[in-house]
Amino acid sequence: MTYAAPLEQAADAVRQAGAMLLTSPAENMVGYEQTLHALATLQEAIGDVVRHAGETTRENFKVNPAIAEAYDDTASYASNLAQRLTEIPTLFRQLHEEQIDNIENPTVQARKWDISANE
Repeated sequence: MTYAAPLEQAADAVRQAGAMLLTSPAENMVGYEQTLHALATLQEAIGDVVRHAGETTRENFKVNPAIAEAYDDTASYASNLAQRLTEIPTLFRQLHEEQIDNIENPTVQARKWDISANE
């Protein structure tokens, strides 16, 4: 097992989550939102790893300061991306309010049109 094995497994898990959205269209509304929340958490963790790499490089390896600064810039970018991912589910809910309401509070009429419920 290599040091990067957990990250390789995490990358595979992200790909599987994306594939699940494509293969389960009846659950995409709920699954999409849950996936984006999890991706934001994952992206923040990536930023943390890069931030710590910058700190370690700066404190323990005494290399050219530009290397630690590059880590810092990348960590900041990762954090900004995580923040954006956190905002998307709110926008998603606003744009798909009626569909989500039908999923979360189904009426008899809504169930009639839900293909997955009639399979």
